[in-house]
Amino acid sequence: MPQESKPRHSIYRVPEYIKNMTNPNAYRPQVVSLGPFHHGDPALLTMEKHKCRAVASLVKRSGKPLQEFIAAVEEIKVQLQDAYENLEDKWYQGTRFVEMMLKDGCFLLEMARVFDRRVDDYEPDDPVFSEHGNLYLIHYIGSDVVLMENQLPLLLLQKFMRTVYPDDFQANRNPPNPNPPISRRGRRPMASKRVGPDQPVPDAGGGGDKSVLKRCIIGFYTRAIERLPVEEKPALLAAILDGGLCFGPLDPVSNIVANAIWHLSTGEDSSEHVEEEVEMRQCLKTMARGSLKALVGFMTSYFRYLPTMEAMHFLRAAEGDLLAAVHLVEAERCTSAFDIGSCTTKTALRCAAGASGHPDPDRLATAMLSLSSKAHKIAHLLSRKGRLTCSDVDHLSYLLLEEGTNDQICTQQLMALVPPRLPPELADAAATFSPLAPQGVTVKDERTLERCTKSLQCVLVDKIHGFYLEALALLPQHLLRGRYHRSVVMAGHCYGPLDPVSNIILNTIWYDAAFPVPKEQHLDLDMIGRWALVRAERYSVAGLVAGLIAFAGDYNLSELQAIRCLLYANGDFATAMSVLQQALLNQERTMLSDSELCRFMDVMAKRLQLYSVMAIAAQHPSADGLQEFLISERTRAMLPMEYRRFSREDVHSVIESLLHEPPPSLGMPRELVRLSLAAERTIDQFPDATNRFWADMSSFHSKAKAALESYVLENGGPQYVIHVICGANESVADRNGPELSRINWPRSRNKFHYSHINFLASPTGPSAVGVLPTLFFAECVNHNEESDRARKNNCYPVVVPPTNAEKVRCFYCEYKGINIIHPADGNYHGCDTDFEKMARRKHVLTNSIESVFNNGLLVSNFRGAVQEDFFYFDHARDHAKGPSSCSDG
Repeated sequence: MPQESKPRHSIYRVPEYIKNMTNPNAYRPQVVSLGPFHHGDPALLTMEKHKCRAVASLVKRSGKPLQEFIAAVEEIKVQLQDAYENLEDKWYQGTRFVEMMLKDGCFLLEMARVFDRRVDDYEPDDPVFSEHGNLYLIHYIGSDVVLMENQLPLLLLQKFMRTVYPDDFQANRNPPNPNPPISRRGRRPMASKRVGPDQPVPDAGGGGDKSVLKRCIIGFYTRAIERLPVEEKPALLAAILDGGLCFGPLDPVSNIVANAIWHLSTGEDSSEHVEEEVEMRQCLKTMARGSLKALVGFMTSYFRYLPTMEAMHFLRAAEGDLLAAVHLVEAERCTSAFDIGSCTTKTALRCAAGASGHPDPDRLATAMLSLSSKAHKIAHLLSRKGRLTCSDVDHLSYLLLEEGTNDQICTQQLMALVPPRLPPELADAAATFSPLAPQGVTVKDERTLERCTKSLQCVLVDKIHGFYLEALALLPQHLLRGRYHRSVVMAGHCYGPLDPVSNIILNTIWYDAAFPVPKEQHLDLDMIGRWALVRAERYSVAGLVAGLIAFAGDYNLSELQAIRCLLYANGDFATAMSVLQQALLNQERTMLSDSELCRFMDVMAKRLQLYSVMAIAAQHPSADGLQEFLISERTRAMLPMEYRRFSREDVHSVIESLLHEPPPSLGMPRELVRLSLAAERTIDQFPDATNRFWADMSSFHSKAKAALESYVLENGGPQYVIHVICGANESVADRNGPELSRINWPRSRNKFHYSHINFLASPTGPSAVGVLPTLFFAECVNHNEESDRARKNNCYPVVVPPTNAEKVRCFYCEYKGINIIHPADGNYHGCDTDFEKMARRKHVLTNSIESVFNNGLLVSNFRGAVQEDFFYFDHARDHAKGPSSCSDG
């Protein structure tokens, strides 16, 4: 070796005896090599071409010449070589080592940007450096970069960072936030035991709303102190600063008063009296911080698709009033599902308590429910003007401690207290749906408007998902599993002449008839492709929104306005169009009958070519063919005359018609000599997609079947046969969270204990003839290790939540971006404990509600090729985009 002095190694090889004692492959990278120890491994060569692209992208973005990067590596070449133990002689010869360090370093920096979702420099379907590439490769690359033999010296990355950002790369950092000041008594300010001062209020960019809310809440505390007889009862002041959270079902000031009196009445210890004005101000700020955390924690834990910034916005609009903010969000989403006694609300209350730093979340949640049950009496007492007397305080204390059952809380009566607490213009906007309101119920800045639009898209997708489940139940099992599993996810969109469910069925049947798969390529599948179904639901939303915008014409309807119209119309395009037309013409709103909606839809679809517009926006494989079919006389003859929803008999009639007299077949694509570049890249990205789908389907089917058999045994029949599996998530952990394990390697470093599965199942026997399949939820044990023996499967019939029914939540299914219908009673893992851990910032996977929201959004927004597309893709045929469209013209 050329070096004379002993090098200081920092990257070592794993001793062979250790490898042989365990699994040698566990120390080898699966996808990418970093550094010299595994460089040149034939199994890892595929990623080398992507490293070259990383170099090109980083160099281009930096604006520096490539030679400057090479020089940077040359400058520290010896130190980099010294970092590796037992480096082979070949790495000291020529430029090979410098080239490897250049490519590997640039690749790792680019992957860091991908993990942070900064992927604007790459195409959306890039197999590595895109959000979709990240989704499928993150577990592999994440596992590879932590292997002992697969490391790069930190010095290399620092050198590249200084090259790219010479002005911004500085060693100094902002000092950490100081601890709260200590008073002369040598103790923390009051209420610091309630609120962790070193845990900032979550803020996703809503700094303006956050600052205004904190000042607003401090003002509420000042008014609460003015209302209470603190001079006659000095303990009340300490109770406010220890237990008077600005959180509850009343207006903010009343919540502080009621919580402080309850805190004092229950005998909880309060800090000694406050004598110093400086200390009191600090205590008020601490309580305001805890109250704001509680308010945001409740909102983000109760509502799906409500990130922190959006929660702050609605809380600010409601002036810190919790139930008023809930009312505004529901008005924005065109629903009224809030239930103070539901399991979702109880979980959100515990999350709020945990977020605020309260030592006993269950106790606080119980107190909030108790306060809600007496809200009318307490609100009446506190509605009196002026300062409360000691007698009033005693009366309130008696009311708060009065025994009562929380199960009898009337949410409707509780919410009736809310509108008078809102500013008149906001109360009017929340009470009456306005299709043309440019920003919805509240006034929003550009960033909040964009975020709110994404949230409403997700809410609409949930509604569309329910339509697909209903449609799958109406399709005959043998045709659904043998043929329609393909056409429903490729072209079974929910726009058309009928209601959404019937449109899905009609479009599915037509597409299979117009683009038949050769008999020798028919597949019998037990499961609808879960990722393809997510994409189809998004496509449907895109088509519906585009159709409404086209209908509005010169009015320039925004995406937010279109989505709110569709939510108001329960996802029915014809109804949304009629509501919008009445608003555009300034007419009184009236709901059209089914026959009127059919005629209205027929006229507008022909006049504006709406089906074609929607199909193009939804990336339908044959937009022109669909338009021609839906407006044809033959289609009109197949549809029911006086109603817009298919019965089971109607479905069979349409199937018979199109099977016996198929439409002119547009056929399968002709054979090509070679694949397009996009198809090659997709195939490269999913080398074993088909095998994985078969394995997943087999696993989910056997688990669902076992769970269903247990359900039948426990309930004494009847027997069921599985119709089809329509949703599954294998990544659900128990209440302790996922375990670090190699049982799922290389797909994941974590062991997840359960799968959540939705499936349709039909009862058997003579009495079950003509009975529609039932939707089931199953929580199934994933593994059969010794530690899993005590776990058991659970299975329940569930229903698609109606419009104004509360949506229960599941941390793991939302995090994975999979839409599963869960039991309303919350009897499953992922329902409560995980949200509470996240609120207390103690979750293993993430402590950010933004991460849950963004992960789900990433999956549901993806419109490229997915795993299931390979069943509909023949390598001999290609239509420019790869598997997602290769099977059809």
